[in-house]
Amino acid sequence: MIPCFNEQAVIFECLTRIREVLVSSLPSENIEIILVDDGSDDLTVEIARSIPWPDEIELKILSFTRNFGHQSAVSAGIEWSRGSAVAIIDADLQDPPELLPKMLEKLEEGFDVVTGRRESRSGIGRVKKLSYFAFYRLMRLLVTDIDVPLDTGDFRLISRRVADALIALPERHRFIRGLIPYFGFSHFEIGYHRGERISGKTKYTPKKLIDLAFDGLFSLSTRPLRISFYLGAGLFTISLVGIITVFVIRLGTEEWVPGWAGTMILLLGFGGLQFLVLGLIGEYVAKIFIEIKSRPAYVLRDGDPG
Repeated sequence: MIPCFNEQAVIFECLTRIREVLVSSLPSENIEIILVDDGSDDLTVEIARSIPWPDEIELKILSFTRNFGHQSAVSAGIEWSRGSAVAIIDADLQDPPELLPKMLEKLEEGFDVVTGRRESRSGIGRVKKLSYFAFYRLMRLLVTDIDVPLDTGDFRLISRRVADALIALPERHRFIRGLIPYFGFSHFEIGYHRGERISGKTKYTPKKLIDLAFDGLFSLSTRPLRISFYLGAGLFTISLVGIITVFVIRLGTEEWVPGWAGTMILLLGFGGLQFLVLGLIGEYVAKIFIEIKSRPAYVLRDGDPG
């Protein structure tokens, strides 16, 4: 499954390399290539249609009416897939399709998710590398109830039951690389070097990367709201200490500016109370947030309780 947006510069080489890998490694398998065109306005689809495919490989193209975003494209590809396993790979060839047979071997050993872990990168600057490094560690810190793998993207192979579990989720704003670990299926990581784009420019602008980071952090965890509650409770406690201190100072000195004690008590009291109430509201918002997503309370590994 390949999400694409204006990839006419790379799509021919991408599909050609994938075809070579599949024909040489899985010659007897029935395979479908799902190309999700995320609202491209170039020749991506036309070039893809011009590539010849052997009988055992079917090319399926899904074309969006506009650019809905990478995660929506990935979701659509998974939803329209029919295979017993689904591979997710971008068209820019930064993730090597030659790794897919090794991933399939691990899936056949019993793992449900096989993920490519980026051990090294090329083609990006130090600031971007540092940003990626910090993002994944921040997510690990905030998303405590889900084991989100470090330094991984959407390049992975998932079993049919993982794909079906993803399809069953009703939420619209999805962070696929975080939702897959949410289910808790058996997982294996394969390290690789992530190279440069073979041609063209990345479609992930700084704004889109920031949007993706926020989607990941805030769709997977309510811990930021929990932190706001702890912060509010802490500030309320400090304000109580401040009020007591004002009383002690007021009672222990003759030199005092009239009205100062009352003003300080009001400021500290109402200020601390506001932070505490905002934290409590955050707790209820977190519960509403979880309920609205309507994620399943559990996921079965094997499904025949009868």
